[in-house]
Amino acid sequence: LNSSSKVYARLYQAGSGTAYTVTSVTNYPTNGSWMHAAVSYDGSAIRLYVNGVQEATLNAAIAIGANGDPLAIGAQPEGTGAFFVGRLDEVRIWNLARSQQQIREYMCRKLSGGESGLAGYWPLDEESGMVAYDQSGNNIDLVLMNMAENDHVWSGAPLGDESAFDYDSNGGYTAALSHPHGDNLSATTTSGAIQGIHVYRADADALRPDASIPANWSIDPLRFWGVFVAGSSSPQYTVVYDYDGHPGITNETDLRLAYRDNHSDDSWANVGALPNTNNNTLTGTAQPSREFALASATPDNSLPVELSSFTAASGFEKITLEWATESELNNLGFILERGPAQSGPFAEIASYLYHPELRGQGNSNQRVEYAYTDENLSNGEVYYYRLSDVDIAGVRSYYPHVISAAPRELIGEFRLHANYPNPFNPGTTIKFEVPESGSNRRKITLAIYNSLGQEVKTLYDGFIEGGAHEIYWDARDGRGNPAASGQYFVRLRGEGYVRTIRMILLR
Repeated sequence: LNSSSKVYARLYQAGSGTAYTVTSVTNYPTNGSWMHAAVSYDGSAIRLYVNGVQEATLNAAIAIGANGDPLAIGAQPEGTGAFFVGRLDEVRIWNLARSQQQIREYMCRKLSGGESGLAGYWPLDEESGMVAYDQSGNNIDLVLMNMAENDHVWSGAPLGDESAFDYDSNGGYTAALSHPHGDNLSATTTSGAIQGIHVYRADADALRPDASIPANWSIDPLRFWGVFVAGSSSPQYTVVYDYDGHPGITNETDLRLAYRDNHSDDSWANVGALPNTNNNTLTGTAQPSREFALASATPDNSLPVELSSFTAASGFEKITLEWATESELNNLGFILERGPAQSGPFAEIASYLYHPELRGQGNSNQRVEYAYTDENLSNGEVYYYRLSDVDIAGVRSYYPHVISAAPRELIGEFRLHANYPNPFNPGTTIKFEVPESGSNRRKITLAIYNSLGQEVKTLYDGFIEGGAHEIYWDARDGRGNPAASGQYFVRLRGEGYVRTIRMILLR
């Protein structure tokens, strides 16, 4: 921001030193509120966007080339002493001009790191240390200056794993977003000088470390939602959360809708909405941009089953499915389905009604392991599986991750494959192979380590059938706590074989 509270961007012509500056028409507040700023250059014009709205255009012919000048974020690199006064998050550099539509699409959502044209991506999610890691795969890591290793703070940037938006003022602004489980949240503006609205969903525990909720409440451990309004500093909007399909509901009348200002806010409060049990909705009004999460006024609405792993191991003309629970609540048992693709369609292949090994423990607070082998399959063909559990009320809840495997010929050696996705959030899949030798089982250890070499979690330690295996890591440590953003390593050991691969967790 300049002294007039306008957003500006300046491009320098290498060699001549000519400066080209674009400045916003709008004055923006310096009250600590977050805004999204983007600058594009397509060879003929420099365009400045603030919160997805084009604020300024400057025609210019600038030759953009490569040189050895340093890259600096938040300061001019020439030693002028010019620094950005504020906070930065989610810094991205592209080697192509992004359109306004593309800017809006990714404004309130994280990148995977593999997007076309992405030259550098610094989420700035590190919780400690003096390095900002580039998650674009180009390894342009940055050194943090003029700060201590523990000077990291929670970001309040409006950001999730998925987002939706509306910049069309016809009939007001409405944005809606759903989760594959079926629950969804919509926001509709009612007053204010508004230019657009975003709704985003973060698939992570709503209760971050050191945060609080109202007394005796429980809050959604699977996801939270956010609303970001472009334009007015005091917008009014109505938010409607349709909780139908959420797997953690056992007592509908105790449901509540919680809110906080943003992710840097360490306390959740009550919106004041009561459930409409006919429509399965919670409705409230809010201002300004805020985040929301499903909550319960009592602990009764806990997840029916806490599933810690779901894996598929390929064998000769067969696939073995294994999963484990850390706790169970009113669990009758499990149902396995198989399909030809990630999106289905799925058909039931095994149920707790007919297979005793799939029957649940009812109520349990100990780890329980389950397994089922799908046989008489075609080698080389990929099969997709999804898992659900059924509680004593007959409510069926689906595990959100679909896994896949293909029966194949015999495997003769150990092998650890790169995890996918990478970078990842909220979890990642690790595939490995174990030699097959008749009916012999092999002793292996698969474990996660942090950048200091400390073990974070053991995913598997014991004897395992030879074949191709797949394990999902939910980015939690051995005590069930969410792992911090940063660099991790997965290591496979088995009968003289050791291999380690690097992974990046983004929060």
